[in-house]
Amino acid sequence: MNSKTKNIVVFSSCPELWGGSEELWSQSVEILAKRGYKVHIFKLSVDFGHPQIKRLIALGSKITDLNEYLPSIMRRVWNRFLPHNPYRTLPFYIKRVLAKQVKSLQPELFIISQGANFDGLPFVQLCDLESIPYVIISQKAIKYLYPNDWARKFMKEMWQNSKRNYFVSHDNLKITQDQFGLKLENSEVVHNPFLTKVDEPLKWNFPDDDTIRIACVGRYYILDKGQDILLNVLAEEKWRRRNVQVSFYGRGVNEDGLKDLANYHGLDNVTFRGHTSDVLSIWQEHQALVLPARNEGLPLVVVEAMMCGRIPIVTDVGGNTEVVEDNVNGFVAGCADENSFDEALERAWERRNEWHEIGKLGAQHVRKFVSEDPAEVFAGKLEEIINTQADKQPENK
Repeated sequence: MNSKTKNIVVFSSCPELWGGSEELWSQSVEILAKRGYKVHIFKLSVDFGHPQIKRLIALGSKITDLNEYLPSIMRRVWNRFLPHNPYRTLPFYIKRVLAKQVKSLQPELFIISQGANFDGLPFVQLCDLESIPYVIISQKAIKYLYPNDWARKFMKEMWQNSKRNYFVSHDNLKITQDQFGLKLENSEVVHNPFLTKVDEPLKWNFPDDDTIRIACVGRYYILDKGQDILLNVLAEEKWRRRNVQVSFYGRGVNEDGLKDLANYHGLDNVTFRGHTSDVLSIWQEHQALVLPARNEGLPLVVVEAMMCGRIPIVTDVGGNTEVVEDNVNGFVAGCADENSFDEALERAWERRNEWHEIGKLGAQHVRKFVSEDPAEVFAGKLEEIINTQADKQPENK
């Protein structure tokens, strides 16, 4: 790398303080920051106490909370009513401030990390206006959420003009190509970093009381994570009679709604445990992951549970079936509805005495599926693009 400081700008569209979709960009730019790159991050909500944010700041990265540019009353409206709307646009004065900052930085690369597959639109516009090379990370794609016709032309150009489009599952890439009727030649599938650094499955040390302990791990956001499906299944009489304990981990905008639904059904075998960053502790205590999601990329929690030798019970959405083989290393519901999920859960229940062995198979399989250090791999891809761009530009840029 030459003596000129190389700037990287990151935008994350995640409306939460932190989410699994943040791990790929944040861990990768941390690696690049250690190599001497100057990193500038723009995010819609920032928890400056989060360990990953603190590590980036310690490395000299500058982080801007875009919410701080909104007047307080507009901020409340923005976050309450529009946090998950992929069509929302940034207020003009945020765009003006951003345009000024980004133009002054003259970044070698702009990394747009999307929670879905076209919610980074305002930042692509900014890159086009300033002729800044960019890459797009899409952490999810929703089959039934098609772009409006008025936006399609620009969105197609967004994909085609990107230096590289990264998806976290083949399913998400296919959905996006179908939505735009466009073969995305400049695209590839990458994997998110996982937070369970274990060399082998965890020990199967559970109390000898015949209780089945299941964890449902994910943001409390029903539209994507589908926890309501699970609660409605657990309300059936057969599940009430069975010795099953279900723990919900997470936080989000539907927490009260989910708790009310559990209380409405009178479910005394359900507990809400909140958010924890200690992933291993979840799988030391629970034998299986249950994930009734309606929309996904490739959930980190599935990879992490399988790494720990715990069985996944999931829906056929996103990249779940790219890592979970039904009736072999886990159980897959054909779609995200109560009948399908009950059927998959029932099959898992009937084979509960085999879960330890099934978990071992899953742990072997998932280690072949994901690279040992996805963040290092992705950082290498970004650096290759930056270096290629530098080779094309005059030295006195």
